[in-house]
Amino acid sequence: MKKLFGILAVTGAVVLPQAAQAGDSGVYLRLDPGVIIPNSTDYSVSGTVSLWGGTAAGTVSGDLSYDAGFSLNGAVGYQINPYVAVEGELGYAQFGLDSLSVGTGGTWTDSSGTNTYDLTANEDVALDGDADSFTGMVNVVVTPLGNSSKFVPAIGAGIGFASSEVALDSATIDGTRVAVNSEESETDLTATLMVGLGYQFNDNLTAGLKYRFGWVDNGTDIFDDFTANEVSVRLKYKF
Repeated sequence: MKKLFGILAVTGAVVLPQAAQAGDSGVYLRLDPGVIIPNSTDYSVSGTVSLWGGTAAGTVSGDLSYDAGFSLNGAVGYQINPYVAVEGELGYAQFGLDSLSVGTGGTWTDSSGTNTYDLTANEDVALDGDADSFTGMVNVVVTPLGNSSKFVPAIGAGIGFASSEVALDSATIDGTRVAVNSEESETDLTATLMVGLGYQFNDNLTAGLKYRFGWVDNGTDIFDDFTANEVSVRLKYKF
């Protein structure tokens, strides 16, 4: 994280003071509909801990995997000069919970405390649930070629917050569907890195593709931090 803050600080210090040429600066709107592909999250349980409204016990480890989902991000930006812009962005993403792999076994007891299920080693627990996330970001976007070409490569970084809610309806353990009905919500620090390529159709409209890697600082004693890949169409209109 210190490196990311350093990149943002250096970028601002070096590029922002440059004077903008006529026609190079201005306000723009950006809209990015796309697909989010979360990376699996490692987990580890040692002893007895609270998990999804129940209790997990033993020495259990593996990873939590997700289904791909959709994302939509929108931003208001200001083009400072041909090479750099700053943005305020709001975003939303939704994706499903897929499965929990079990590398080493243990047990899970439901919220009633009366039903205990074996988490068998080397077997997956199928999950039925989903996650929603709202984000607010401040981004710095650099276009290395400026306005010298119709093709516009871009790189950028952002930092902000992610407000997430995870709802797990049920889990299938050893062929038995178990109602869980657990909901958890939290707000955490998030940061992103992006790269994209657009085509400038005219002075106002640019369209292209963007890849973004996202990280959320939501790790716990059980789960590692969440990370995801995002591929989207990038539509930009400059006033």
